[in-house]
Amino acid sequence: MSQSDALDDWIRLKVSALLLDEDVYTEYVKGMLQDEDSDISARVQNACDFLYSASTGVLSEEEQKKLLDAGEMEAKVKEIVADTQKLLEKKEASRIAEIELHQIRLYEQEKRAAKVACAKEQEELHARQKMHPDELARRDFLIREYGFSASAEFDEDGNITKIDEKGKPAGAIDAVEQNTNKLRVHQAQAGIREKMKVEHAKKVAREKELLEKDRLRKEKAKRRTQKREKQRGCG
Repeated sequence: MSQSDALDDWIRLKVSALLLDEDVYTEYVKGMLQDEDSDISARVQNACDFLYSASTGVLSEEEQKKLLDAGEMEAKVKEIVADTQKLLEKKEASRIAEIELHQIRLYEQEKRAAKVACAKEQEELHARQKMHPDELARRDFLIREYGFSASAEFDEDGNITKIDEKGKPAGAIDAVEQNTNKLRVHQAQAGIREKMKVEHAKKVAREKELLEKDRLRKEKAKRRTQKREKQRGCG
């Protein structure tokens, strides 16, 4: 219950005991008691005087004095204010505690996520260190050229065995998507094999070209040597 509600209930009971109209006097007296331009003692005294004047002729003077004791009324108003303040402080403390708990949980969650990511990164690093350069090149090519995520699983030959589709939980990919993924894998691997064949053919051709150039160079050098020897013999 708020301070306004508690004060409203207490004033309404007081006005009712004075045999006055609750709807007319309750809000007016509450406004007087909530006027922060003066201290509580002055507010209570003003409200007490107002109610005394309003109830004159309705109740006897003895009944008025009994119901409108300024000291008793001031103590009650202060009690309501204090209780309300305690309630507000309790709510604020609860709110702060909830925020702190949320921050702690968030921190722990982030710490766990960082730990998992670090472990995964180390595992990935160890796996890469163990892979043959050709297997590593094939794996990196698939990731770079065909958009497979780094979390996809590869076998010991660098072939993809499992695709981790981003944004889709395990088991959410239907049969059509699975077939499409398999086709993508096969196409990707076929592309790699074809590319490796082309690169190998280029390498072989390049080596043949170098060997041929070396052979021609040696023959040319041999002919020059023979020519010089022949010239010396003739001289």
